[in-house]
Amino acid sequence: MRHATASANGKIYIIGGEAADDSGNAFSTHYIFKPSGPTFTQFPTQNSPPGIFGHTVIILFDGRLLVFGGISGGQLVPFNTISVLDMTQSNLTWTLASTDASNLPSPRASFAVVLLDDGRILIQGGTDALFQSNVADDWILDPSRSPMTWTSIPALFGDGPRRDHFAISAGGQVVFGFGA
Repeated sequence: MRHATASANGKIYIIGGEAADDSGNAFSTHYIFKPSGPTFTQFPTQNSPPGIFGHTVIILFDGRLLVFGGISGGQLVPFNTISVLDMTQSNLTWTLASTDASNLPSPRASFAVVLLDDGRILIQGGTDALFQSNVADDWILDPSRSPMTWTSIPALFGDGPRRDHFAISAGGQVVFGFGA
């Protein structure tokens, strides 16, 4: 549970997750699922994200897969730790993105995320490592900049604090739904 997925080019990318046995153990194995096979192929492990859950995975328009946020080793992962896998390369290699650490969202898990039409990434809400205190702020990551930059944006429509919700981009608008 609490894994993250993204899909592109007929493949589903599955990153991390938490064991459903109340142990709090996180998975450090990550997979590509090809429904046409069906087959699972494990991502390379060198420099890959650690055992992680409550995070996000998103595929940019240029083919880079980003993994950020969530909980690893019982601690929230700071938002200047962004794992990157360039899916356009034949030899897949994990790297860490260069991120401006001067203006970061507070670490969190189970937040909503959406890739905007202009290639930036919007996050909203989330929770602490104990899933007790939710946050209500909104941030945008610009992955086209080097280093990548985070910008706080005014609260969106008074969404309020929530976690485990979703966001989708449709017709130039972002729709948020559900959550706790």
